[in-house]
Amino acid sequence: MLLPDAEPYRAWSNFTFTATTGHIREVDLLVVARGGVYLIEIKSLVGRLTAAGSNWTQHRDSGNTRIFDNPLHLANQKSKELRSLLENAGRASRTKIPFIQPAVFLSNPTLRVELPDHQLHWVFGPERGAPGGAAERNADGAGRGGSGGRGGVALPSIWSGLLDAPLRDERQRITPALSKALATLLATVGIARSRRHQQVGSWQLEFPAFDSGPTWQDHHAAHAQVASERRRVRIYLVERATGEAERANREAVARREFLVLHGIDHPGIVQVDGLESHEAGPALIFRHRPDEMRLDHYLDRFGDRLDAGTRLRMIRQLAEAVAYAHGRHLYHRALAARSVLVVPSGGRGWLAPNLMISDWQAAAPRRRLGHRGADKRDDDDVARTGGGARGPGSCRIWNWPPPATWRPRSAPPTRIRSASTCSAWARWPT
Repeated sequence: MLLPDAEPYRAWSNFTFTATTGHIREVDLLVVARGGVYLIEIKSLVGRLTAAGSNWTQHRDSGNTRIFDNPLHLANQKSKELRSLLENAGRASRTKIPFIQPAVFLSNPTLRVELPDHQLHWVFGPERGAPGGAAERNADGAGRGGSGGRGGVALPSIWSGLLDAPLRDERQRITPALSKALATLLATVGIARSRRHQQVGSWQLEFPAFDSGPTWQDHHAAHAQVASERRRVRIYLVERATGEAERANREAVARREFLVLHGIDHPGIVQVDGLESHEAGPALIFRHRPDEMRLDHYLDRFGDRLDAGTRLRMIRQLAEAVAYAHGRHLYHRALAARSVLVVPSGGRGWLAPNLMISDWQAAAPRRRLGHRGADKRDDDDVARTGGGARGPGSCRIWNWPPPATWRPRSAPPTRIRSASTCSAWARWPT
C-alpha cells in the first residue's frame, strides 16, 4: 500500500519515543491522512486467530499456540502518550493536536480471523487487491465485508476502510498546515529510529517490552558477551518531569524488591541477579526461561486439559512458596494470576507445570510487635489478597467462583467481604 504523494498525507514507521511516564514506546506505523491521525500496530500473524477474554490466541498450522494481550489496548496507550507529548510541544505555537486513533492491522491475508464481534473494533486487514483482502468497514471500525482468510471473519481493509474512508465530520479533516505542524512537533518531541537493543549493565534489551505496568516495563535481554544467557529485565520508570522525591521513590521500590529477593532460594519464587541503573530508571535483572508464561495466559491455553490432581499440585506449589516467604516474615501483598509465572517440567511438560511467584515490589516484612501489637496494616493486606496462595490465583486454578460470603477464621471481618478467596480451601487435601 502506498500513500498518495500529496498533502496532508504523511507517515512514519518503526520509531520510538519516550513518554512523559518514562515508558519507551515503539510504534510500527503513524499515518496522517485527510480524516485523522492513526497509530497502527502491525501484526503479521499466520494460522488462526481467536480470543478469550482480553487475550488473543494465535493457532499455528504446526499445532503450536501463542497467547498475547489484545494489541489494541497497548496501541491505545501509546496514542494517548504520544498525543500528550505533542500537546506539550505545541503549546507555544498554539497548535491544536487532533485525536490519535489507535488501530491494529493484521497484514497476512491468509490469517483466519475468528475474533468475537466486540474484539473486531479498529482491527483491519489487507486491501481488497491483496489475496484474501477485505473490503467494507462499519462505522464503528468492525466490518465484515469482503473475503476472509480461509473462511474466517472478513476484516475491513486498511486503506478504503480506514485511511481513505469518507469523512463523517468535516471538523475532523486534517489540513495541509496541520499536517506540516505535526511533522515539526514530532521532531521536537524526539522520535527516533527504532533501536532493537539497549544496554543495562552487561545485558542487551530487546524491544518492544513484552509486558508493562503503570510504573515498569519488562524486557527480554541477552548477555552482551554470552548470547545464550537470557534474563528478564524490569525497569522501574522515572517520569521525564518528575521531582527528586518521586525519583527517589522509584529507586526505593526497585531496591526494596532486590533486597526482599536477595538470598531467597526457593523454586517457587523468582530469583534476582542484580540491580542496575538505566536511563529510564533503576533496573532489576531476573533469572529467566524463554518459555515461561503468565498464569492467566497459561490457564487460557492449557486450563481445559488439567485434571484435578494437577490443579491441586499447582495450588500446593503456591502455598509452599507463600509459606516459605511467610516463614521469613515476608508478605507479597499483591498476589494475582499475572504475578505468577509458569514453566513446563520434564516428562509431561506443560501438563505438569512449575509455578514461580513474581512481582514482589509491593512486598514488605511484617513488623513483630508482640502477639496483640502485630502490624495490622500487613494483616489487612494479607486479608485483601486472601491470605497469599488462597487468593485469586488459586481460585482461578481451581476454576471455582470466589464467593463474597466466605470468611477465613483469622482475618479481620471488616476486610474479608472484599477478599477474593476460595470457599473450599479448607476442604482441599493437603
